Amino acid sequence: MQRTSTIATIILPGVLVLVLAGCGDSTPLPADAASTSNYTPSTGTFAAIPASSSGKASTVNTCNLDAVNDKPAGSESLSHASTATFSGWAAGDSDHVPAGVQLVLKGTQDYAVNAATGMPRPDVASANKQPGWAGAGYSVKADLSAVAPGSYTPVLEFSVDGKPVQCATQHKLTIQ
Repeated sequence: MQRTSTIATIILPGVLVLVLAGCGDSTPLPADAASTSNYTPSTGTFAAIPASSSGKASTVNTCNLDAVNDKPAGSESLSHASTATFSGWAAGDSDHVPAGVQLVLKGTQDYAVNAATGMPRPDVASANKQPGWAGAGYSVKADLSAVAPGSYTPVLEFSVDGKPVQCATQHKLTIQ
C-alpha cells in the first residue's frame, strides 16, 4: 500500500502539469520569435468603442493574453501616457485561426485595438493537439493615451465563419 501512494505522489503532479498545459495559458515565445518568420507585429492606438457586442457573440476559451511588455500577463499596471506590447494567441476551431483579433479593454468605457494573427505559435498547436493553430499568435504595440485611467479586463473579439466570437483572457489591467 505504501508503494502505491508513493507512485501516485510522483506521477500525479506530472499528469496534472500536462493536463493544465492545454487550458488557455501558455508560455510566451521569446521576443525574437516573430523575427524568425514573415510575421510583422501590429501597431495601433486604443480607441473608445461602444459597449461591445458581448450579448450577440459566442463565447470561446481558445485564446490567451500571454504577455504584456514581454513579461507574463497577470495584473498589470500601465501608465496612461505610454505604449505597451500585448501578445498571445487566438483560434476559432480545429482548423481556424482568425486573420486578426480586436483586443478590447472592458471597463466603464471599452477601448479596442486591432492585431493581426499569424505569429508562429507551435507551442499552442502542440499543447492543444491542433496543428492548424500553429499561426495563432498575435502581437500589437499599442498607444494607451486615449484610455481613461481605471481597471480593465482584456478580452479578444474575432470572427469564426462570419460569426462574432468573444474570448476572455482571465487577466486584469490597470491604467494609471
